[in-house]
Amino acid sequence: MTTIVEQQNTIDELLNSGRPVTLETIAQALSVTAQEAAHLLPEGSATFAPGSDFESVWAAIAEWEKITSVSYTHLRAHET
Repeated sequence: MTTIVEQQNTIDELLNSGRPVTLETIAQALSVTAQEAAHLLPEGSATFAPGSDFESVWAAIAEWEKITSVSYTHLRAHET
């Protein structure tokens, strides 16, 4: 079993490696799901909200001047 400190050290190593890192990369390295990996990211790196907040979050994002959105599945990545 891996401790939280060990998981955070692995995440730090990945994020500081100079290579592109996705949630899937982190999840695979830690043998967890992408959602679990997101919850292990350093404080301030991810924000979570319930589905009931979708409309207000989407409205706020729509006001941003620029945004990069990357969606991943186990088959492909799509960037908009």
